[in-house]
Amino acid sequence: MEDGVPIRPMGVFNHNSILEFNQFAISSVEVVKGPVSSIYGPEAVGGAINFITQRPTILPTAKIGIQADQWGYKRLQYGAGAMMGKFGVYVGGFTARQRDAWMKSSDYDKNSINARLEYHFSPSTRLIYTLAYSKYDSQTSGSVDSVAFYSEQYVSTTDFTYRKSNSLRSRLTFEKDWKNGSQSFITAFARKNEHGQNPNYGIRWTTGQTTARGEINSNDFKSLGLIAQHSQRFNFLNSKLITGAVFDFSPSSYWSYQVDLAAQLRPDKKSVEKYTIVKERALKSGIRIMMLISRTRRLMRSMTLKFCRSYGFLRVYVTTGCRSVIPIFWIAHQGANRTAKSLRKSALPMIWAKEKVFMPIIPEAFHLPA
Repeated sequence: MEDGVPIRPMGVFNHNSILEFNQFAISSVEVVKGPVSSIYGPEAVGGAINFITQRPTILPTAKIGIQADQWGYKRLQYGAGAMMGKFGVYVGGFTARQRDAWMKSSDYDKNSINARLEYHFSPSTRLIYTLAYSKYDSQTSGSVDSVAFYSEQYVSTTDFTYRKSNSLRSRLTFEKDWKNGSQSFITAFARKNEHGQNPNYGIRWTTGQTTARGEINSNDFKSLGLIAQHSQRFNFLNSKLITGAVFDFSPSSYWSYQVDLAAQLRPDKKSVEKYTIVKERALKSGIRIMMLISRTRRLMRSMTLKFCRSYGFLRVYVTTGCRSVIPIFWIAHQGANRTAKSLRKSALPMIWAKEKVFMPIIPEAFHLPA
């Protein structure tokens, strides 16, 4: 979390989210263990880590730092803040660049910036706005197979894999401190995240073949939400009652396409020495249609239909609540220029489930037309 707001939607986890943080703008880290961490929301029952960002300083301050080393790493970081009467501001960020390090295919660029504005109506009432932006573009070093490892040839089989991330987070918080030590706050937040990659683990190769396939994908989401909480102190046993509510609307999408690879085999023909890209089967054009299906108050499904002319297939996704997008079924046809009407005639067999959601009957070896 960042200032008490999760950086991922409910039901979505990705450990790569840590690379989106602006570490120079972090003031402290709060670690809460056990079920008490549920004060941070319904998904924090096992524990929570809260990164607290820098606040405006009472006296005007400014910092700047430069770092460089013999391994091609360069970094510039900066920060400044001050309180001016009832108004406070802080801005801090950094830009980092790695080139030609000791490890091959480890170049990366990262740019991050955080801003915080505060207005104090009184010593006990505050309005706070924060904005965090980060852009990350990195090569990934791939992997070394067992043959190369035991022969002490530590060379990756790929040099084209990467990871990219663009994130934007903002929040507006109203805080109130009460006379008896109780506290209340309400936060409105927004998030936008795009996380794309060409992962090494996505490569599929059959022993003896001189070809393989990879995958380029992206998992993206946008969020709007509210967090409200009140903590009430009692004199009895110095106890405290905490109550709150969270609303998180985060439609999410996932897309991927195949990459054709050439596999350079070792003399034993049982392992690959090098993969190279032959062709990226990118989606050239498409039509996206959004539908909302509601049969009862308890059953809500958000479905996305996408027809891609370059391949001539229709992909359908379903989102339950705020969870990740899940592909539900495919409709494919032979001609890339046929209309949606002809698609229905050549659709795969389907069944109607109990929850009135399309479910597929797809053969195990089903391939989209190239």
